[in-house]
Amino acid sequence: MKIFVDGDPILYKVAAQMQPVHYIVSDYFFDKKKEALAFCSENELDPSVIEKLECMLPPWMMDRKIDQAIERLELDLIRYYGGDSEITWSFSHSDNFRNRVDKEYKANRPPKPFYVKHIKKAMIEKTNPLIYPKLECDDVIALAALLDPEDSVIVTVDKDLLNVPTNHFNPDAKKAVTTTYEKGLRSFMKQCLTGDTVDNIKGVQGIGPKKAELILDQVKESSWGTTWEGLLVCTETFCIENSLNFCSKSMKRDGILLDVGHFWMKQLGESHPPVEKLMNKCSDWIKRSI
Repeated sequence: MKIFVDGDPILYKVAAQMQPVHYIVSDYFFDKKKEALAFCSENELDPSVIEKLECMLPPWMMDRKIDQAIERLELDLIRYYGGDSEITWSFSHSDNFRNRVDKEYKANRPPKPFYVKHIKKAMIEKTNPLIYPKLECDDVIALAALLDPEDSVIVTVDKDLLNVPTNHFNPDAKKAVTTTYEKGLRSFMKQCLTGDTVDNIKGVQGIGPKKAELILDQVKESSWGTTWEGLLVCTETFCIENSLNFCSKSMKRDGILLDVGHFWMKQLGESHPPVEKLMNKCSDWIKRSI
């Protein structure tokens, strides 16, 4: 089994451990705010007395936490998939082409933790990962897995990658699932309608997850699975028939494509030429690298 690990979430998890947050009520320390709130409630204290303390662990602890994170994950994967599996890590390139196409992409994210750059450098040295210029690791591991989807596993907590028709493993939930072609296409179409607030990508105005599911349930798959324009037409028809608000201008086609949809847009004949060229070059490079 070929296992491709999305290193970015692991990187940020280690960075957060290096910068822990505590909540203080009088002489009591709590690791989670909800614990401090519960303490205040039990002791009839006003929540405003809670003080937030952000700490910074010394740099010498960083290497140990990185080794622990890598070893724990790889041990879990070996236990689940066997010792003969090939584990390949990937991290995002520092120059992301998406930011040139859409400056609002992930613009709603908070500042990066202090140690991120140092931890990334160390993790790259320890894992010998796949990194391709201008691409996120999501792109790289999705392309790698699609070279042999039945014998590949994508390891990540990122929901976007569940659109890729292959095997998946969530390292936090310790859960394995397989995305079929049909399930992956439906998941992608749903995100086309709802957008992705985490990455600051707008969907169709007035359509959330529940309405998106209604639309996909009632519009035949043969209709929404043909072209981007076909999805728009079917969605507009559904919204009119059900008195729902619809504004096609609010659907950011390029944004969705950049975020979650290269594989599916290509399948639907709607691919973005510059993106397709970059992805094809990366796919050829992966074939030579693994």
